Amino acid sequence: MLARHFGFDALETEGAINFVMRSRAAVATIAPDDLVAAGEADVLELTRGQEPELPRALKWQIARADEAYDAVLVEARRITVGTTRVASESFPMAVPPEEAERRCRRALMEAWVGR
Repeated sequence: MLARHFGFDALETEGAINFVMRSRAAVATIAPDDLVAAGEADVLELTRGQEPELPRALKWQIARADEAYDAVLVEARRITVGTTRVASESFPMAVPPEEAERRCRRALMEAWVGR
């Protein structure tokens, strides 16, 4: 839940867990010739997720980070897609609504880019 909200990945390296932000630059480039091919098949097979399985909109409920801590709903939408799916999540944390909306838009775009 925290990784989805804040946009980081947890990596295990030599017995230590490191948390890495997803917005970092690539640390290496791997060419198809550097991959190990099994037999005569293609070196790399790409599989894309189906568009109807991806959300058109993402709605997050958070607590407003002010003196009242009341619940607020933020939303990110894609306009020109062929899906009607709406995903919603609730996060038990206090965040300014503007920051939560920015993170929600990032999470929606990551879902589409990572398909």
